[in-house]
Amino acid sequence: MSAEEENEAPPDHSLLEHAEEYFQENPPNADPTPVPDFGNADKVVPAWAEGEISTDELVRYGYLSVYDPDELPDEYVPDQSADLDVSSYMPFILSQVDEASEETREWVLDELTPAAPESMNQDELSTLESGSDCGESEEVADVVFTCVTISQNFMVWYNIGFSDGIPGEDTNGNGRPDAIDTIIDSLEAGYRTYTGRGFDHPDNGATGRISVFLGLAPRGQAFVSPVSLGPLSSPNPIAMSANPAQRADGGENKDRYNYLPRHELFHVFQYYYIPDPTAVLPSVNWWMEATAEWATRESIRSGAGDRMYAGTLGDFLNHPGLALNAYEGLGSGRQYGSFIVASYFTEAVSRNFVLDTWRTIKESRNSVEGRVAPIEAIEQVADFYGRDLNDLLLGFAVANYRLDTPSGATFFLRAPAKSGL
Repeated sequence: MSAEEENEAPPDHSLLEHAEEYFQENPPNADPTPVPDFGNADKVVPAWAEGEISTDELVRYGYLSVYDPDELPDEYVPDQSADLDVSSYMPFILSQVDEASEETREWVLDELTPAAPESMNQDELSTLESGSDCGESEEVADVVFTCVTISQNFMVWYNIGFSDGIPGEDTNGNGRPDAIDTIIDSLEAGYRTYTGRGFDHPDNGATGRISVFLGLAPRGQAFVSPVSLGPLSSPNPIAMSANPAQRADGGENKDRYNYLPRHELFHVFQYYYIPDPTAVLPSVNWWMEATAEWATRESIRSGAGDRMYAGTLGDFLNHPGLALNAYEGLGSGRQYGSFIVASYFTEAVSRNFVLDTWRTIKESRNSVEGRVAPIEAIEQVADFYGRDLNDLLLGFAVANYRLDTPSGATFFLRAPAKSGL
């Protein structure tokens, strides 16, 4: 089969029709959606899973674990020596908001909802085409947003200088910091790449743009919320630290301005295919992170941060005996390094392979009996293109041994040195 033939779908059968028939003959495995384990850095979720605390307490204590651990009851104060993966933890906590009481829902959303600068009201924000504005605003839960920059598809909230905010350098004199220019450019570039590859994203809400908040995540962390964070927020806003160049270990890497927004943006697109946020962890998490890194690589072919997507490749390749979808816990490097799986199948089977897996996952929650896990979606899409998954995995294993050796192999990716993220 030629490469051109491999990348063409069967002309007389749609992906979704094929999925219906495929899963009738190959029923998906039961997906119990187990409660995720965040390790020693969290004592709240295990207590909730054991029935020791209510969902209201889960939401409240989960929020405090990230933003104000000193306010937690002593028995739920996390181990200070352990690192909490906020990128997975906050989406899980917020995915339970709808199950909490109205009082708790209002409390947590009020804590996370930003205040607009007094110089710009909501109506002005929703109609502004582009621009940047900084002014005074009310303090909300210790987070004060004094600046907002609006581009074609994004509304980015931030602060300059204080509390580890964005550096104020503005070398081109356009009225906004250079770091914000880079973040906006990376977001818009990612948006063009992902929509150009056929991916959809949730409706943007009242403002018509995807919201990005620099300061709603701790230093070195980022996450995409499964719920809106107020009237100025899109349904699935991006939360990053006040200065995304800063790493959790205290270091700084300005390439993160170009890399991190693209990675988080693809998570926004993924929520279109996962309408039930409680279903994302942990069974789907590995494919979320793998394809987010794959998408980032598709968006950054060269320039600042163009190798950061592969920073955890060794975590995947160093364990060749594990299953393709082996899960090592939320925040572990293996699922990020699994981008190589998405890259291989894209090259070996179809340019649309990743998109087709997400379409299959989405439709399985609407029409296919049972909930389809990513590995089952991968197998179904391979079958749709007339390929046997076992044969593909054999080729994948061989290709991994050729990563650093130039060859005529179909799949070729030079593994870079691990970089600090």
